[in-house]
Amino acid sequence: MNAKAWGIEFVNALNNNNWDETIRIKNESVPDKIYKYFPLYDDTHSKFSEENKLRLNSLENQNIWTSTPKKLNDPFELKALTLDLKRIEKAGWDVKLCEKIINQLSRNILVCCFSNGIRKRIPLWAHYANNHQGFCIEYGISDKNQIFPVRYSNQRLISATIVTKLCQAFLDGYEQRKEPGSDFWHYYRILFLTFCTKSSEWKYEHEYRVFDFNDEEEKPGKTVPLSSTGLHVKKIFIGMNCAAEYVKELVRIGKLLNCPVYKMGIVENSVYYSMRPRKI
Repeated sequence: MNAKAWGIEFVNALNNNNWDETIRIKNESVPDKIYKYFPLYDDTHSKFSEENKLRLNSLENQNIWTSTPKKLNDPFELKALTLDLKRIEKAGWDVKLCEKIINQLSRNILVCCFSNGIRKRIPLWAHYANNHQGFCIEYGISDKNQIFPVRYSNQRLISATIVTKLCQAFLDGYEQRKEPGSDFWHYYRILFLTFCTKSSEWKYEHEYRVFDFNDEEEKPGKTVPLSSTGLHVKKIFIGMNCAAEYVKELVRIGKLLNCPVYKMGIVENSVYYSMRPRKI
């Protein structure tokens, strides 16, 4: 099932308040492996040595960074849902209060982004691996429940009903000092679906996501153990322009993690714009 189809079925299952069915439908479109691209900088970048060491240490220690939405490169991150202001006001709601609640629920989310391939993802090597100077990790998926494919749409979802129902359920729990009830979780899951939705202009990334929750809002994100995400390192792919010292370090880490290491290169004398990994 492709990402567009799972999104439609996902909403239908949510409307029936069947979370188990929702996850089952979503999991059908989750592959067995996904990829993440990492930059490695040279001396033209401030604090390049420290940043590179952090990424390599994170790989060696099998951790991964989850980021707040505002640290990602799309200003519309977690903003696929927009408020129908006229209908919200007509229903007697304070728009600023609704915006505050929705923004609060969004701010607590952390995101880690992946793609579904490597051979045909040349732009990702440029955009996320510092013009092929970085590396890419292939992750095997041991728990598909935690992986969410991104849906792409030409338009944002404009709503009053979802917003006001969610806000009412949130306020009911807050005023009564109770844990959120079933109504809250029903509408929060619909909101959560919008966290997996982006503009069609990003479709070339073929993105998948892992989510976490932010314990300290003032921080830009947090490092989490890879084991808690349902992922494990399978292969390391080194960019074709990666510096020799980092190639050596990535090979060492590959041996430590008992996973194969490859170096990317252009397929010469071919009519196609393609790259091929060569095992080191």
